Amino acid sequence: RFDATAYYYRLKDFIYFAFADLDGDGIIDREDGLPLSFYSQGDSRYVGAEVNFDTDINKYVNFFFSADVVRAKLTSEDLNLPRIPPSRARIGVDLKYKNLSVRPEAVFASEQNRLYPLETRTAGYGLFNVAASYIIGRDHYAHIFGVNAYNLTNKEYRNHLSFIKELAPEIGRGVRFSYTVRFF
Repeated sequence: RFDATAYYYRLKDFIYFAFADLDGDGIIDREDGLPLSFYSQGDSRYVGAEVNFDTDINKYVNFFFSADVVRAKLTSEDLNLPRIPPSRARIGVDLKYKNLSVRPEAVFASEQNRLYPLETRTAGYGLFNVAASYIIGRDHYAHIFGVNAYNLTNKEYRNHLSFIKELAPEIGRGVRFSYTVRFF
């Protein structure tokens, strides 16, 4: 399976959220140590693409890949829009045997240096995650036990979309357990 999408949007009076520099000193204004932001609007242009591919290697193994890129400009002022994600890619395999499913994956993001004024660049990063689940099926419901281990290399990274990326990195290594009952 393969799908690709490309898009081009021109938006009149697009509303966006950006850091405040009310005194014009080139430094983000802060209150109680937190950055101040404001809503503004202007004409904008978005250009982007997404690609998804997955294929069954055999009845137990499925390979998947996805990637996306977006460029966004405030055309009324010829500036990059704030908080636009960097180019990203995800690659991995789905391993399935009977009621057990294991999904290791690698996630990559490039650096983001197409910045709005006062915005800071973010470095690229790579993460390794593994999700697993086991299903116990019944006539009209199923018990699903899951575990999700993320950022297994404990990589310190900053998400360009975060409002507090200068203050705190994203979460480090973690494990989440889940239990779900699905009725059908």
